[in-house]
Amino acid sequence: MGNEIVQIESPLRITSFHLMYASQAYATYAYIYGLGCKFYTNFTGGAWLVSNTQQKIKNERVIILKSNSELTSPQQVWKRHQEKISELEAKGKRLNHHMSFDTWAKLEQQFDQGSLLSMIGMGAMWLILVIWAVYWLVSNLLTIAGAS
Repeated sequence: MGNEIVQIESPLRITSFHLMYASQAYATYAYIYGLGCKFYTNFTGGAWLVSNTQQKIKNERVIILKSNSELTSPQQVWKRHQEKISELEAKGKRLNHHMSFDTWAKLEQQFDQGSLLSMIGMGAMWLILVIWAVYWLVSNLLTIAGAS
């Protein structure tokens, strides 16, 4: 998956670019990123099927097939995704072949908002770790300086 492009922009902002494919025939987007590939299929009525993610969302119209450590290749994830599409179509759902990047981006934004609390929690943990490391380093340096 080494097709990522990462840029550092002023003022120290990291921007990453990832490949994305769209298939109108399957009404599916394939989003390729560092940890693998996610598939997003749009159905009429605003329903979505999203495969290969651990993210959560509070939208009941979004069906999530969580990441599975046994399915490591994009081909395996895609096969599982297609099987779920067939299951949903058998239950009456219809593919929405009208592709819109804005619609996909709004869905992805919902995933980002759903992960916000866990990202804040992780940031707080890192901050505590850094503060502890600085405290430990300073106190040890003061002890060494006092012994000299």
